[in-house]
Amino acid sequence: KKVKTKKPPFKATSASVKRLRKSFSMTPIEFANLVGVSQTCIINWEHQRGKLNLQQRTKDALDKTSCLTLNQVKRRGSGSNLLFTLSMLC
Repeated sequence: KKVKTKKPPFKATSASVKRLRKSFSMTPIEFANLVGVSQTCIINWEHQRGKLNLQQRTKDALDKTSCLTLNQVKRRGSGSNLLFTLSMLC
């Protein structure tokens, strides 16, 4: 049997946020809608240095978003419908 291992939590840095956004081929506004924050947040995060100081719910949203595949994002679209189902996918 294959043992399912839990992946480590997403480490939110400017580089990791930008890499995750680009892995979905999304603009900052599209990615902001996916995560549930403003476009300004995404732009600011991507220009900061080091680890980001985020609220727990935002860390959770990024962690769950990082579990998604490009196909899951394309199938489900972005916005509140996807945020609602993030917990079911990870």
